[in-house]
Amino acid sequence: MMMTLGDDMRGHFVAVGHFVTVGHFVTVGNHVVLGNHARVGHFVKVGNHVTLGSHVVVGDDVTVGNDVTVGDDVTVGNGVVLGDGVVLGDGVVLGDGVVLADGVRLNASPIYIQGTRYFVGYVGNGLVQSGCITKPLEWWLENVERCAAEHGYTATQQTEYRLHIESVAKWMELQSKSQATDLEPR
Repeated sequence: MMMTLGDDMRGHFVAVGHFVTVGHFVTVGNHVVLGNHARVGHFVKVGNHVTLGSHVVVGDDVTVGNDVTVGDDVTVGNGVVLGDGVVLGDGVVLGDGVVLADGVRLNASPIYIQGTRYFVGYVGNGLVQSGCITKPLEWWLENVERCAAEHGYTATQQTEYRLHIESVAKWMELQSKSQATDLEPR
């Protein structure tokens, strides 16, 4: 077993797999499992009762809540925040700055679209975020142009963000159908 630990790594009752690398100034809660070949960046905070699968890569400045399960071969970008109870399936990729609400379960990588001014993305539990505004999808579908106009967006940008919200809605619909199919008996 080879493990590389950075300076000031703290945690209690941590189970560590083979060939794990943990960066500097990482805080790990109680009862945490780091799978084989896991790599955890610098300045990361990991809550209690967290499992990171094998070949997981966690970027810098990441916050992982309590009771989080991350599958194998998952990549978590820099500055990501995972709320309490988040579950990420095998192979999920989260880009930089993604924020997932408490209880989000993703079996596939979430949709994040970079617009001309801000990103638009699914953040879990039926919520969509654009910039710093997080609202239910239904709210966005009814109010995207009004919200954009109030924030000084041009008419072209208002149309652009309408299309982004509609793309997120289609992705959410597809994920909902996919998860329902996964639950059907074979």
